[in-house]
Parts: sequence; structure tokens; C-alpha cells
Amino acid sequence: MLTLSGGKLAFIDQLAKVQGDTRSQVINALLDMAIAKMVNVAIEADHMFANGATDQEVETSLMKALATAPEPHLVQQYKEMLKIK
Repeated sequence: MLTLSGGKLAFIDQLAKVQGDTRSQVINALLDMAIAKMVNVAIEADHMFANGATDQEVETSLMKALATAPEPHLVQQYKEMLKIK
């Protein structure tokens, strides 16, 4: 079960409308993307360890990868495209 704030839910609803999908389909796609990102981050950590990286180096890389968010101008473009305030 998920709890989403009004702004996030509005974004999902607009995205669903634009794509011709249901709210559930959009949420599932977003979750799939998030899970895929996490898997890729874990694979990269394994590669780093295999190549002799220290715990600190891997931790730093993980923190950077997980903290990555879309650039503010991209978020604004998405909102404009989907007509979200």
C-alpha cells in the first residue's frame, strides 16, 4: 500500500492521462524504474568490491547514486508538459 501526497498523485494522474494508462499502470512503471535503479546500484557496488574498492569508496558511490534526483529544470519541463502547477 502506498500513501501519496496530493502533488504526487496529481502528477501520476496527469501522466496516466497523457499516456492513456491507468493510475495503477503509471505507479507500477514508476516502481519498476525505481527497483531497476536499485538493482543497478547494487551491481555497481559488487563490481567496485570485486575491483578492490574500499567500504568507504563503495559507500560514497552508493550515497551519490541514491541521492540522484532529476535536475530542477527537467522537473519543471515535465510539469509544464503535463500541465501541473
